[in-house]
Formats: sequence, structure tokens, C-alpha cells
Amino acid sequence: MLLRFLVFFILCSLSILFSEDLPFPDLRTPQEISNYFPKTASEMKKCKIEALHRANLALEEIKKGFSKEISSDRTIFKLDRLLGYLTIQISRAEALTLVSPDKDLREEASKAQLAFQNSLDNLFSNEHELYLQIKKISTQNSLNFNSQQNYLIQQILIKFEASGQSLSENKRIEILNLQKTIAELEQTFQKNIQEDNRSFFVNEAELEGLKEAQLNMLTKNTEGQYQITCDYPTFYAVMTSCKNSKTRKSLSHLFSNRAHPNNTKILTEIIEKSDQMARLLEYKSYAHLVLSNEMIKDPKKAHSFLQKLWLKSGDKETLEFKALANELPDNIQLTQEGKLNSWDFSYTFNQYKKKNFQIDNEEIAEYFPLEKTFQGLMQIYEQFFSIHIENENINNLWDNDVKLLKVSDSDNSLLGYILLDLFPRENKYSHACDVPGIALGLKDKFKTTPAVDLVIANFTKPTASSPSLLKHSEVNTLFHEFGHALHDLFSQNELASFSGIASPFIKIDFVELPSQMLEQWLWDPDILKKISSHYQTNKPLPDALIEKLILSKNIASGTNLQSQCYLSFLSLSYFSEGSQKNVSQIARDLKYHLCPHYQSLEEDNTHLSFGHLVGYGPRYYGYLWSKVLALDIFSVIKEKGLLNPEIGNYYRKTVLDKGACADPNELINSFLEREPSENAFLKDLGL
Repeated sequence: MLLRFLVFFILCSLSILFSEDLPFPDLRTPQEISNYFPKTASEMKKCKIEALHRANLALEEIKKGFSKEISSDRTIFKLDRLLGYLTIQISRAEALTLVSPDKDLREEASKAQLAFQNSLDNLFSNEHELYLQIKKISTQNSLNFNSQQNYLIQQILIKFEASGQSLSENKRIEILNLQKTIAELEQTFQKNIQEDNRSFFVNEAELEGLKEAQLNMLTKNTEGQYQITCDYPTFYAVMTSCKNSKTRKSLSHLFSNRAHPNNTKILTEIIEKSDQMARLLEYKSYAHLVLSNEMIKDPKKAHSFLQKLWLKSGDKETLEFKALANELPDNIQLTQEGKLNSWDFSYTFNQYKKKNFQIDNEEIAEYFPLEKTFQGLMQIYEQFFSIHIENENINNLWDNDVKLLKVSDSDNSLLGYILLDLFPRENKYSHACDVPGIALGLKDKFKTTPAVDLVIANFTKPTASSPSLLKHSEVNTLFHEFGHALHDLFSQNELASFSGIASPFIKIDFVELPSQMLEQWLWDPDILKKISSHYQTNKPLPDALIEKLILSKNIASGTNLQSQCYLSFLSLSYFSEGSQKNVSQIARDLKYHLCPHYQSLEEDNTHLSFGHLVGYGPRYYGYLWSKVLALDIFSVIKEKGLLNPEIGNYYRKTVLDKGACADPNELINSFLEREPSENAFLKDLGL
């Protein structure tokens, strides 16, 4: 066992670039990437102890630097490296909590993630003298720093003050304890969602309407019954295609009660502790605290933004509902109040599309086999961004289905690697996301280290008779998450804490912009031709089907916008003024007022599996905020050509390459050469 640990850490050391006191990973081969991830709980624990030791030594050196009056820029640089170092430790541990099938390793990775997050919080909460020194040099030596360094100092001071450094020592200690408690609660909240594996069994007759390929992806028990789980491929197959209303209702109940009742107490405590911390920091609410350093700046502006969009969605959503209500399938009825039951919506909408637009989601999926669709996606990114993407073989990771992509720039320099974990497994993160900053793309005078990201999704797994076939919405998810990963790889910087989108200084209401902008490619006929290839005939989507697909784009745009407004208002409401919240009542009331045409289950606890409530907190509005900006940018790019590398490289240079090193408002205005507008967004939705 001792020999195994020695080999593990020798291999890790081969892939480490030492920069002064702190080691940053320099991962250039698949083997080095595989070795970088601990394989057991013991290895994870050993990595945690070593990394925390290094971080503590680095912090002591930084404090000595200020006390000895060593040059301010040198000491700020060391602090920047420490922030970046803790960021990669958090990301690597988080990745394993989301994907590892080993329960012991997941739990040890969770402990490590918390320990690194606490170390970061401790730095901003405990180091009062460090705060005073940085505040002093921010006024005395500003002329000695360039614009990025000045922005870094500004952001560091904001972090310090958000941790109570302008308050008394007793309050700082109280705030730090609250931060630790909140971090632990948030991790438990996500874990309860991730590890909720409830299911039920039905006979084949109770799944009438599902196609053979959909049935083949389901597990059978010894009695020949099909297991219905809450993974996304199963959920969407049943909710859109199953004729049996009872089956759909049962799955809707199961899905909307994931992590119930456990997360009720957890969410209530998160809200309570967050509000306490905000009030200690002399903010009206946690939303006021968090949004003060985002693009939108304050909750009032966020509420106004959402209210405006919700009102604009109203007329369109009413027309959409009336259209559905007038053509209900034979086995669907409205409630006595004239509403459509929530478990009937997806099925009714799918039947409506088939009847009025001759669009069958399962037929469309036949043209998007994962492997070929992904090849088309890579070709688009390669041409537009002037990059090269190639597959690499990698072994000895947490699952044999994990793939690795190597991304190089136009000059063949290595930008980084993207790991792809795309199929559902028990105890794996059940949604889709990108884990950025597992390794950072760092520039210095001599070399640049490559970045590493992990893209997680839950697409239908291939079977012996069929490849993984993606619905158009799933192709959209693939474009979205891969867009996050490329943004992270492009964002290379000399300053570690600004490199990539895992930066502690990235604006959450900006970070969704690049990925949502790239989604728009999927509504262009030429692009759809390039990425589609029928899994049996290899033919692309026919022109007639493309035309129908594009015509159908906005048939539920009002309903979808209304739903996003509901989730955005929900997150803002939970973190508004007041520490005592009835989370279920708030969700119920908001849904009643904001989604008036749909009747939820009596026992609907979807808010308890709303993963964005942790991490994003009150900032879920950021999806809509950044989409408005994304559509504005897309309108400019489309005029120049969706495969035009000239505009692609300009977009990279002005927006993506900057990472977190500048105010996003400045980056967007620089690209647009004007103030942003919501016109393109509203036009795109048909509003």
C-alpha cells in the first residue's frame, strides 16, 4: 500500500509546474491527467493534507512579505497565486464528488472540497492585517500597477469586505462560522439530490407510446417489468411519449419530490444562515450582498428586469395555452379550474407539435447520433474559433465511458483538455454541467500551462442495437456545456485568480453568456445540415424537417420564458429580506401567480431538487440576463457569418480570452461598440 502511494505522488509530481512556492498542474498527456485524479479515499485525503500545508506556507510567506515591506506587486502576485491554487483544489475535489462511483472517495472529496473552500474563506475572514495592507497599497501605489492588477486589488478588497473585514473581530468570527456552515449545508443539499435513487416498476402496457429504442434503454426486473427512474433520458422519454397518464403522474410525483423531505430543513437553514450573514455585513438581505458585485448590482434591478420579461411573455403564453387546450389528446382533460395538469404538459405539447408541425422528437433524434453530432460540433468550433480538437485515449479514470479531447490553438500550442462524462450512472450528478478550472491555463514568460475541464451530461446510453440518439434539446445542452469548457480553456492569464471561469472573481450573471450564445447556432439551417446524420442512412436532416423545426422554435417561447421567470423569482425570493421562510409556500404561491395555466401536483417539492439554489443562490436570473446579452452578440456575429473565423477570433479576443480580468460590462460594450439591447432577444422569442 505504501508503494502505491509513493508511485501515485511521484507520478503527480512529474506533471507539476513549480512557480515560486506553489505547484500548479502542467498536464500535457492523458496519463498525467489520469494520475492527477486520486483513485481512492486515502489518496484524496493525502492530496488534501499536502495541498492545505502548501497553501498555509504560502499564506505565511505573503504575510511576511508585507511585514518586511517587500515590493507590493510581488506580494500581490503571490496572493494571486494562492487564490488560483485553492481554486484548482476546489474544482478537482468537486469533480470527484459529482462523478465518482466510489462512495468513500466521494465523501473524502466532499471533505476536501469543504476544507479548501474553508481555507479560501478563512483567508478573507481572518487575515485582517493582510486586508489593511492591501487597502493601504490600493491608494498609495495604484500608479505602479497595470489595469489588470488594479482590478485584481479592487476585487480582492471587495471579497475581504464581504467577509466582514471592515467590522469588529467578533463579527468577523461569526461571519466565518456562518460561511463554513453554509458551505456544509450546500454540499449536503446537492448530495441529497445526487444520491436520491428512488424508482418504481411498470408493465410494458403502462408505457404505451414509447418507441422500441426508448424501451431498450430501461432496465427490467426478473418479472419483466420496466424500472422507471428519475434520470433525464428516462424522465423525458416517459413524460413526452407515454400515453398512460397514471404512469406520467407517478413519475412526475417521484421526480418533483427528489431529496424530499431531507432538503426542506437544509434549504431553510441555508436561507436563515445566509440572511444572518448578510445582516452582519449590514446588507438588507443576502440577495443585496451577493448581487452588489454582479453585473446587475442590486435585487431591485433584477426584479424589474424579470417583471418586464414576465409581462412580455403573458400574451404569448396565453395564446400558446389556448392552442394546446383546443387540441388536447383524447386521454387529456383540463382541471375544473380550466388548467392543464403539469404531468400532462410535455405529452400534450409533444402531440401538438406532431400534429401541427409534423415534428416528432424521437424522429429528430434519429438524425443526431452522439458520435457524429459531436464530430460536427467540433468542426464548427474548429472553424469559427481557429482551433484544433482531437480525441485522445485515456484510461484508469472513474468510468470507462469517459472520453478526452485535446484542444490546440491555430499555432498548435496546447490550450487544454476537456473530459466528457456523458451518460447516467447511479450516484452521479443527474443534470448537466461543466466543472472548470480543474487545471488552469496560466501564462508566464517561459511557458503556458494547459487548462482542464470536465463536461458532465446524462444522455441516453448506447445499446447493442442503437447509438446514443440526442433530441434537439439535448444537442443544445451539449453545445451549451461545451461552450463553457471552451470559454474556460480560452481564458488564459498571467494572473491565476483571473484565469478561466472558475475564478473567485467571475460574475455569475456573465458566465452563462458565451454558452447560451453558442446555442443559437442550432437554429441555423446550414449548421443543422453539418451536424446531423441519420444513424442508419447517414443522411442529414431533410430541408423540409429543418424548416418545420425552425418554425416550431417559438411555439412555446412564452411558456418557457414564464417558467424561467418563475425559477428566477423563486431564487430571489428565498434570499430576500427575512431569515424565516416557508420554502414550500413561497414556491407554491409563486407558481400559482406566475404560471397561472398549469396545475402542479398537490405534493410538489421541485424546489428541493433545484440545484442552482446552491452556488448560484439568488442569481438564477443570470440565465435570462446573460441570454439577453448573448442574443445581442449573436445578432452581430450572424451578420458576419456563423463560421467566419475573423469574427470568431475577434469575439475570442474581446470577450472570451479575458476570463475574469475585467468588468463584463466593459467586455460586452467593447465587442458591440455600443450599449447592449434586448431587441434581438425579444425578436428571437417572437415577442
